[in-house]
Amino acid sequence: MIERTDDAQSAALRAFLLLCALEESWQGKLVLVRGLDAEGRAMSVAASIAGAACLALESRLDVCRATLHAGACDFLVNSVDEALRILKNEIRKRKPVSVAVAMPEAAALEELTERGVAPEAYIKTGVADEPVSSRFAEFGTRVVENVTAPALIEGYASAHQLALHEYRFTTPQELRGFDQRLVTVIPETDPRRRWALRAPGFFYRDRPYRRVAYLTAEEVMSLG
Repeated sequence: MIERTDDAQSAALRAFLLLCALEESWQGKLVLVRGLDAEGRAMSVAASIAGAACLALESRLDVCRATLHAGACDFLVNSVDEALRILKNEIRKRKPVSVAVAMPEAAALEELTERGVAPEAYIKTGVADEPVSSRFAEFGTRVVENVTAPALIEGYASAHQLALHEYRFTTPQELRGFDQRLVTVIPETDPRRRWALRAPGFFYRDRPYRRVAYLTAEEVMSLG
């Protein structure tokens, strides 16, 4: 078992477990992220894997374009109006989607609160914006200070007897075989199964070939 902090797959897995700690099911629900640094990109990917809609606010256009190019978001727009049109349609269909908005973050947040947009979760990525956070909290939004949120992640892992494991492979065929086995050992009703099913589509470029997952001791034994 190796815990890593310097790669996109591990960061997305931790962000995914944070979402599991907040809600069991994210289909038809909205996650709001401020900033598309490494943590913000991790949450954007994790939200898509969890089945949520994600709205990511980022003032730097070059960062938004890099995020889109990396496959960490599905759409790039330059207004809240455009973003909400896409999100409403996909939320209605309960489909995952991630939209990045390239505009000043404070202005976008102000517009969202004025419109009464109430995401299920607002991930601040460590930015101080207490008035906005308070307004979202009044809407019933869960406000999380940053993606790493160790108390939530470690608490969920401890409650479900999960530990972080990393597996490495020499060929893509070995990784595909492992991914197929991983799906079978996680119960269908467990939200972690979405990670097993969808993570391969996001991290196929990883070298060396590898997969990270939070697993119980019994699941590790089943995987061999």
